[in-house]
This record gives sequence, structure tokens and C-alpha cells, in this order.
Amino acid sequence: MAVNTAYVASSELLERVAHRYGFHWFIAVNRRHSLYRIHLSSAFFFSIIVVLTMGSQEELANMYALGLVASFCINMGSLILYRYFKGTAEGMTYYTSRLGTLILWIILVSCFVFLAIDKPHATMLWGAVTGMMLIAGVLVAGNGAPEIKELGLADSQMDLVFFLAESDASELQ
Repeated sequence: MAVNTAYVASSELLERVAHRYGFHWFIAVNRRHSLYRIHLSSAFFFSIIVVLTMGSQEELANMYALGLVASFCINMGSLILYRYFKGTAEGMTYYTSRLGTLILWIILVSCFVFLAIDKPHATMLWGAVTGMMLIAGVLVAGNGAPEIKELGLADSQMDLVFFLAESDASELQ
């Protein structure tokens, strides 16, 4: 179940990234409307991980557990940052304690540290795979980010100031 969940999640993520960064060749479909290139690349990368773990279900489960707890830690950490810096500015439907969120985050980080210390081989494999994917993501986002192209087309701040100063209109949008 863990491999299936990871496979589906990675396929969805690759599809979203391909749409965002314009890798249309990667999301081309076959006559059955399958994203076969994404599925084949996911199968290739997952096979590499299975070979690295020598097919050990225990190692795969440990890597999955580390990744899952790390994901929870990152999400809770982001929630804490949001809640402490922007969370009270907007009307919230539900009230949750910041202290409770912080305590839950500390518990999750403690679980991650325990797993990382207790399962060093899985930690190294998880860290290596995560690091490689992070580097690949930074390289792709840095070179092909749509925002960078749009920012290059925008006027500078001084152009905007001069335009507003020279305008005779009483109201500008």
C-alpha cells in the first residue's frame, strides 16, 4: 500500500510540475490517454529504490515512515509560521491553539529524530533521495519558472513612478 500511495502521489506531482513548467513532451498521452512517460519514469525511479534497498520491505517501510513523518513536520512547521505571522490577521472559521500546534510539532519532530537515529540506513537512503529530488527541483524551478519570464516583461519601479507622475488622469487602475 505504501508503494502504491507513493507511486500515485509522485505521478500527480510530476504531472503538476510538467504543467507548471511547460514540459508538454513529458505529459503527452498515448492513444489510451495514459500519461505513459510519467508512469515509466516513476517505475524507473521506484525500481532504483527497490534495487538500493535490495527488495527489503522493512527498509522501504522505514524510508516511507521517515518521509511521512518529515512531511507532517514540514506541514506543521509551515502552519506554525503562518499562524504566528499571518494567522490572526484573517478571520478564521475554526480556532485552534497556537500552543497546541507547537506542542504537536515538537512531538512530530521528536518522532522524526527518533526514527532518524534508530534507522540510520533508511535515513541515509531517504536523505539521499530527498536531496537529489530537491536539487533537481531547484534546478528546474530556477531555469524554467514562469514567474521569472513574467517579471522580466514587467516595468521597473521607476517606470511606474514616472508614468504616474506624467499622467493627467484623476484615477488610475
